[in-house]
Amino acid sequence: MSRLKEPKAVLFDFYATLLDVKTDEDDPRVWDGVAGYVSQTAGPVDSWALRHAYESRLRRQLSTSAEQYPEVQVTDAMRDALAETCGHLPVPVDPILGVFRSLSMRRFRVFPDTVSVLEHLRQRYRLGLVCDGQRVFFDDELDRAGLSTMFEVVVCSSDHP
Repeated sequence: MSRLKEPKAVLFDFYATLLDVKTDEDDPRVWDGVAGYVSQTAGPVDSWALRHAYESRLRRQLSTSAEQYPEVQVTDAMRDALAETCGHLPVPVDPILGVFRSLSMRRFRVFPDTVSVLEHLRQRYRLGLVCDGQRVFFDDELDRAGLSTMFEVVVCSSDHP
């Protein structure tokens, strides 16, 4: 009878496993804030038009993908939406997406006992992290959660379109 080998590594999912995050991207105030931020360098930007263009790009990505479970690229969608609504790309996209994520965040907390469990496990196993989300948001949120030093390997699905 064969015996199972001792595992050498433990993988974790990030969102909804280690980190409890809730966002509200439908809140018009989020889009008003993003448009206000962009307007500082690009001139007036209509928040409804920006939101519509962004969401349209995301829907197009999903509908044209051959993948069964496609990964959207929010950076591409925002870049295209800004080009459409501003007539040009006014500033780098990542800071705009940072404003977007910050304004849409409603809850951000590490689940109880996460740090102590990870510290205990990493004494015995190699730890890895899998993120089914956007790298542009993930890196800052991993740091903000205080977990960036816990994992030897990190894989983010948006890095593999």
